[in-house]
Amino acid sequence: MINIKEKKDCCGCGACVQKCPLKCISLITDHEGFAYPQTDVQKCIKCGLCIKICPVINQKKERIPLECNAAQNLDKRELSQSSSGGLFIILAKYVLSQKGVVVGVVFDENWGVKHVASQNEECIRKMMGSKYVQSDTCETFRETEKYLKKGVLVLYSGTPCQIAGLKQFLHIEYSNLITLDFICHGVPSPLVWQRYLHELNNSNIENIEFRNKAERGWKKYSIVIKRKSSSSIKNSIVCSEKHHNNLFMKGFLSDLILRPSCYDCPVKSLKSGSDITIADFWSVERVLPQWVDDDKGTSLLLINTEKGISCFQQICDKMKLQSMDYKSVLEYNSSLIKSAVPHKNREKFFMNFETNKHTVNNLVIRYCYDTRGKIKLYIRLFLQHCGLYNK
Repeated sequence: MINIKEKKDCCGCGACVQKCPLKCISLITDHEGFAYPQTDVQKCIKCGLCIKICPVINQKKERIPLECNAAQNLDKRELSQSSSGGLFIILAKYVLSQKGVVVGVVFDENWGVKHVASQNEECIRKMMGSKYVQSDTCETFRETEKYLKKGVLVLYSGTPCQIAGLKQFLHIEYSNLITLDFICHGVPSPLVWQRYLHELNNSNIENIEFRNKAERGWKKYSIVIKRKSSSSIKNSIVCSEKHHNNLFMKGFLSDLILRPSCYDCPVKSLKSGSDITIADFWSVERVLPQWVDDDKGTSLLLINTEKGISCFQQICDKMKLQSMDYKSVLEYNSSLIKSAVPHKNREKFFMNFETNKHTVNNLVIRYCYDTRGKIKLYIRLFLQHCGLYNK
């Protein structure tokens, strides 16, 4: 029977919930907004499956990739709609061309995030773009297993711990499964995200982009939130801020609101078992001076398995590519092997967050900025509230 004594020992992948033959395990959300398994001891038959498939308990060996590349989608439209180099949609379209299924993350009706399985290109395009909230894998491990047993090709994309959870859940290696993860900084609290949206005082949201490149480019990307509006585009914008100015993003990037397991990640150094790993290739101009950096987004592409190489060969003509060595990758992508360090004020943040007496913005300002920074931000928030900030 799974029994979480320390919260850092659960990554929230949901493998135990989906594997339980009697469905006696549920995910219960704590005061920080993260879900943890809870077992109905009256129903539990102590089969031990939940323990056998836990990716935290059953950690794999560290790996190094077989190939390392800088990569960029040659389709300019797809590139503009992607967070960085636009590789996910290339791989997803290949799987669709083989009558396969793609599993990825989309926004739900309340702008939370969840995994879904689809063979519909319109749905798959909704999986594009970063979503900086921990997603719910729902029943997609079970769905994936059903497709695999029928011989259907499946692409499953998720965080490294979710991929590790899926691999443990399946327990055997399927030749028709392609797994794709990314270099993960950590996952923010879904509850903090929901409250942040609520505090925007807008229940009519139409679109959210965590990584908008259209206005300021890839390196200075913005978080853009739009409402449904029949008036001008300008009036439809609820939020449009550079990522380092947005207070939700500040809390995320400062390691203030991450899941406890992210500070002691069990799947660093490619222990997830994924076939392919992607990421933003920050500082590509330093590692590869010959690469023409157009500020439209460049991906780091790590191919980790022979299956990944075989798949990559089917789609490499859709990309601009440049190979490099692994040592250069690590120089600017330390999150591949190192966990996030907890912010010194994380405990204070969530203690005050639980009281529901303070806004997310105010708490992030209080615990992430010095006195001068706090004054400037409070002035900015006041001017925004009065409609005077842009003027």
